[in-house]
Amino acid sequence: MPGLEVLQRFADLENEKEILAEKLKAVNKKLTDLQPLTQEAFIENNMDRITINGRTVFTRSILVAKILDKAKATDALKDSGMGDLITVGFNTNSLSAHLRELNRDGKELPECFEGIITTIDVVKTQSRKA
Repeated sequence: MPGLEVLQRFADLENEKEILAEKLKAVNKKLTDLQPLTQEAFIENNMDRITINGRTVFTRSILVAKILDKAKATDALKDSGMGDLITVGFNTNSLSAHLRELNRDGKELPECFEGIITTIDVVKTQSRKA
């Protein structure tokens, strides 16, 4: 039967996990705060990617749904045959994914979305191990 050392180790690891979660939260905030500056740097240096510090840093544009009027958007989703995206409200991530598919297929937003649901391109700087 394991001794109390196992429980001590478990508690230590839980404490370490909390500390790391807080550090991760702080790093993610710093990365978010840097987003506009990184995009400016790409524009100023006329590049779309760079390998630096062992990472390839690049920008990626993604179309996302922007709800202007939630109640009318719910009706518009039903009217356009996208009612399956509605739960008690609707999931904007699912809607965004669906609208990206429409965009990839060269289809326009349904007319009933006019003034209610639109799309925006969100550009984020990302990286991957080089």
